[in-house]
Amino acid sequence: MARRPVESPYVFTSFAGKGNRPTPRPMHLSAAWRVVQRAATHVGLAHVKPHDFRRFVGTELARRDIRLAQKALGHKRIETTVRHYVLDELAGGLTDGLY
Repeated sequence: MARRPVESPYVFTSFAGKGNRPTPRPMHLSAAWRVVQRAATHVGLAHVKPHDFRRFVGTELARRDIRLAQKALGHKRIETTVRHYVLDELAGGLTDGLY
């Protein structure tokens, strides 16, 4: 497994200078947006937003354990998690093969 080039508590870190040197600072929101848009366009998806990743992971966690999803998403109330991440009306298997 490759080692991270810098130690940082952040998952997505920024770069500095013309040589794109990695820094321990968090990636700016607009930079994250550009990375997501570039990757989405590359694979032919026009309407992907960074928040879609949160929703996807939240939904997958909620399927397995609603309390785990609540904790990971930082919701104070379980009702918030249920309202936004439990999709009972969707048929099973719709996300199979997406990842």
